[in-house]
Amino acid sequence: MRFCHPRIIVRRPTEVPLRPIESKLLIELEFDATFRPSDMSTSDDHRVLAVGLVKITVFCLTTQDRIGEFDFMEASSNGFSLLYGFSRVESWGRWSSGPNAAVVLGLSKRPRGEIRIEFTHIVANRVLPVVPGCVRIAGGEPRAVEFRGGVLALTVDPSPPIPGALVSYDASDCGDDIELSIIISNSDRPDLTFACVTAILSAAIDMRFEIIVVDYGGESAATTRLAEMDLPVRMIALAKPRSFGCANNIAAEAARGARILFLHNDAFLEKGVSEKLAAELSNGEIGIVGPSFRYPDGSLQELGGFVSVEGETSTPVWTGVGWDAPSAVDADYVSAACLMLRRVDFLSIGGFDSEFDIDYLMDVDLCLRMRAIGKRVRHVATVTVRHVPGGVAATPDAVAKRDNARRRNLHLLRARWGLWLITRNRADAPIVERLDVQELQKQISQFPGEVLNCVVSSDQSASDASRSSLAVAAAASVLRPTAIVARVPCPVVDIRQKAGAFGQYHDRLTGGCLADMAERDIDVTIVSGIEFPAVPPPFGRLRILHCPFPAASPSREEASRRIGSLLNFDAVATDSEFGRRALAQAIEALGAPAIDIDVITPAINLFPVEQSPEARSNIILCLGALRAGPSGGGHRAVLRALRFVAATAKSRRWRLVVVGELLPSDDASYVDMLRRWPWPIDVDVMADPPHATLRRLFAHAKICVSPHGLGAQSPAEAHFCTHSSTQIGAAISAGCIPVVFGVGAEAEFCETHDVGFRFNDEHELVTALEQAIELANGVGVTKAQRDRMRAYSQTAHADAWAQLIARLDAGAEREERAAPSLRSERGLSPPALIVAGCHRSGTSAMARMLSIAGVDLPSDLMIKKADNPTGFWEAHVIADWNEALLRSARSGWDDPFAFFSQPCAAQIAPGLIDEAAARITGLYPGNRPIVVKDPRISLLAPLWDRALRKSRYAPNFIIMVRNPLEVAASLTARNKFSLGRGLSIWASYMLTIERDTRDTPRVFVAYRDLLANPESVLDRIRSQLGIPLPRYECASGSISRFVDPALCQHHFNGLWNKHLSEAVHEYFVLLQAACHDQPLPNTAGSALEAWLAELRDLLSTPERTIST
Repeated sequence: MRFCHPRIIVRRPTEVPLRPIESKLLIELEFDATFRPSDMSTSDDHRVLAVGLVKITVFCLTTQDRIGEFDFMEASSNGFSLLYGFSRVESWGRWSSGPNAAVVLGLSKRPRGEIRIEFTHIVANRVLPVVPGCVRIAGGEPRAVEFRGGVLALTVDPSPPIPGALVSYDASDCGDDIELSIIISNSDRPDLTFACVTAILSAAIDMRFEIIVVDYGGESAATTRLAEMDLPVRMIALAKPRSFGCANNIAAEAARGARILFLHNDAFLEKGVSEKLAAELSNGEIGIVGPSFRYPDGSLQELGGFVSVEGETSTPVWTGVGWDAPSAVDADYVSAACLMLRRVDFLSIGGFDSEFDIDYLMDVDLCLRMRAIGKRVRHVATVTVRHVPGGVAATPDAVAKRDNARRRNLHLLRARWGLWLITRNRADAPIVERLDVQELQKQISQFPGEVLNCVVSSDQSASDASRSSLAVAAAASVLRPTAIVARVPCPVVDIRQKAGAFGQYHDRLTGGCLADMAERDIDVTIVSGIEFPAVPPPFGRLRILHCPFPAASPSREEASRRIGSLLNFDAVATDSEFGRRALAQAIEALGAPAIDIDVITPAINLFPVEQSPEARSNIILCLGALRAGPSGGGHRAVLRALRFVAATAKSRRWRLVVVGELLPSDDASYVDMLRRWPWPIDVDVMADPPHATLRRLFAHAKICVSPHGLGAQSPAEAHFCTHSSTQIGAAISAGCIPVVFGVGAEAEFCETHDVGFRFNDEHELVTALEQAIELANGVGVTKAQRDRMRAYSQTAHADAWAQLIARLDAGAEREERAAPSLRSERGLSPPALIVAGCHRSGTSAMARMLSIAGVDLPSDLMIKKADNPTGFWEAHVIADWNEALLRSARSGWDDPFAFFSQPCAAQIAPGLIDEAAARITGLYPGNRPIVVKDPRISLLAPLWDRALRKSRYAPNFIIMVRNPLEVAASLTARNKFSLGRGLSIWASYMLTIERDTRDTPRVFVAYRDLLANPESVLDRIRSQLGIPLPRYECASGSISRFVDPALCQHHFNGLWNKHLSEAVHEYFVLLQAACHDQPLPNTAGSALEAWLAELRDLLSTPERTIST
């Protein structure tokens, strides 16, 4: 055996501590004699039993410690898992069921040296007082034993019974010269995976091989248990649940072997299985090979299968009935529970189709595609694999979900292979695109060394939003290689297959995990989805939000807090004018300021205009999701409408084809129900047909009906149901007459191009269908109308995105030339602009102005209130934490004597710096200039200076200066403070922030200057601090709209200074001079400090000390 021990964990698994906290022990039992209770008496108990197990105890003989005790009445807990071969629990334990049984034990300690295992058990003395058999520990050699009742003790050297010892199978580094990659899929049974890996390592495989375990259930508990087993495998732990096919595609792309053996974790290899399958696969005409499957008791379970014309699978044997088959035979499919093929063949046909939600029929589709390219599928009958029944969750919910998924997968298989299953004619098989694996490998490796664009997908693989993300990525790939990423890696084979089916550019697309992109040089990042992101991505020189249509938010408060993330994008784009209005309304409803939204209509998969109407059939296509409700296809409305036009439709032999997506969350029985409805004309239903099939339907149909949205309770609901016009545009391009619901992107698209018919209720649908049938018998869609669709070609779509990026690039380049000192090489600290000063001094206005100019806001914004109607533009977590820190010092934001006579830098403990830095990294995950605003920072500047440096930002302070009387008046109006208290607060804040920032880059800004000429203020900040503002060039209009002098409600002109003490007035005059670049002496505040200290002593106010 030459096992290639892994050195890495692939694709950034879920954050799990990879540390062995317990040792696992696999015990397999084989009984040579069994009995049935019904043979002993008149009992109707026909179970096949052998030995009753009560308890297993494990001792380490070296240390004399008991390292495990397992009660069979409490199985499946405390690290004790029954794999197979046990009956129901009884008052004393459990009977074994059948001639074989297996358990996995979780030991509390790693044993050193030999261990002693005691089996406390009973036997049926009347009929079977002695049960001969054998025990196998951790895949070692079987030990012959006799079960006589009482305690059976075995002393064994676990060689190797636990994962730590399994590492002894490590061979020298195999590099890339690996013959076989064994990919094990685990969803929710890590105990089975442990047994499966143990069986592989015990099979003495005579090939250079690696083991990859892909955990695709997205359950952190199962992932943790797998990690704790410390198995010698490459582990791919997906952060979110994905389909079996998607998970295995990810693993296959990461595999290094020339061959791949897909293995369910409930299938156990034996010696010689891998070698015999590989030998059969050495014939170049054979594409896939698979074994027979046997139950743990040795009875035959399944051979290679065949597929009926209805898409149902059948096998020559089931439940142990034998069949004398030749040593190997061709089959329609072999089970993915154990399936071997060449990696190059697997990738070239696009891997598993991830549209199948579970593994049911997914292997059938794979095998049929392999046959479609001319290679055979071979069942090797003489090779057997033990397959444990019930290896998946059996809760009622899980069973119902799997049953629904099976029905859905059957509909998908019929849509793809229905005609071929009837004719078995190769010409009727779907077209299988052969991918160039050499080029594909470059895409899998993510174009090493090249700068990438990145599209962060909403990760809804079957949704319109995801298809829209794919179109955006295809357009961006014209400029440079582009990665489509999500929290879970996107397999490249999936991306290639989908992009190719939609006629999109795909040669420079790659996939990946969101976390991987932090290590790459990313030029443009586009976040594409229907929800506003909670946090913008932490990479990308330019950032664009692409939202086809805004989804309903979980709560208004949560969505409002995402305003900061929304405003941190350099541009926002959508797919239609309809989507632009919906986005603008959603943003307004959240209380966010208006932003510019670009409209880039997605590309249409165009048809040649030469397609003649005479070649068409009387087919009505009904588009829409295969579900009830407004988001579905409005099928009942179509049924009722067709009854009104039935006479005309029947006389001209019209036919209806219902086509739509069927998501895993949909009820798959809806498709069968549709077929049973009393349609007045012939009808066929196709769930998620291949895009090539849909194109053929468009090319031959005359009418395309899209009623989704009909029946919505509100315009917003109707809008959400009909936010994409790509399919209806493709139908028009093909020459179909569109009949669409009157609200949404489809209706606006048809109205813009003056084509088709629109309806708003079922009565109008009848009229629209009548008119469409009449038009279809005449001129149909004109050549001119079809010609207009060329404006939505792939090239036009890519050009529109290139123009948007070029516009942003131009502004960024001008800003770089204007302020080059900080737009420096990657890796230097980005600037942090800290907006400080007293409350009511314009800090909020300044923070928002900076964000308009391209400086990042925090991701969790404080919601605006009546006292600040344009927003606070600061983070909840920073303001709340600062206030708690001040309260710990018996102070607070409103403390007139919060001024510390000694700099607070001397009071800052390292732990506080770490806490503050953690808040920074949580709120600002990017690498761009940021704005940090909270007036309390004026009292805690040294703390935040150090925290920002620790977070790898370069602090720069912008200190807002406002007339102290105006500040005091505003505080009096808002908080009912006295004038004296307000002036004291102002003095405390301004003295502290000025003193504590003398050694840090800073600029003073007068609030009145900000209101009078905000662009001039920004320009001064840029030049004084040498900081580029990414969107400065295009920000002036938005800044002018935002800054409203009317918001300043407290003005003091003329002889206002008579209301101030001389010390306050003198200090304010000096600060005003600093706002106009006059030097500020270090002694400028001496008189005011003395005044404040005297006032504090007069009131006997204690010194403030920060609590650590």
